Amino acid sequence: MNPKTVVKDMWANYNRGDLDETWETFVGKDIVMHPPVGIELNRESWLAMEKAFWAAFDDIDVKVFEQIAEGDMVASRWSLTGHQKADFMGVPSRGHTATVTGILIDRVQDGKTVEHWAELSLPQFLQVLGAE
Repeated sequence: MNPKTVVKDMWANYNRGDLDETWETFVGKDIVMHPPVGIELNRESWLAMEKAFWAAFDDIDVKVFEQIAEGDMVASRWSLTGHQKADFMGVPSRGHTATVTGILIDRVQDGKTVEHWAELSLPQFLQVLGAE
């Protein structure tokens, strides 16, 4: 399967909210993670973090704006918007809607992401959530 299609399908599946199916279908068991500075992740902790996000937000919408692929590598520019309904990463819910943006680079083999880099606007996202 085309690596670009795999990554696009992964985020479309994620957007439907079935995270266990998304991870089983699209995330390699031995994925190598390169998260933003200050965050340590592996396959299981990444899934747990995403589940915490889905528990704390509703009206979640993921958009993949552009993708560039070369060989088994895919770069994606994307956004994720959600309306906070519960505490998330130590930020109590004030009912705000916020958007996190980012650039992801994924290496795909045999239809699964086996290596993942992420640069996110997480500080700005959390700032919007915490605003009075």
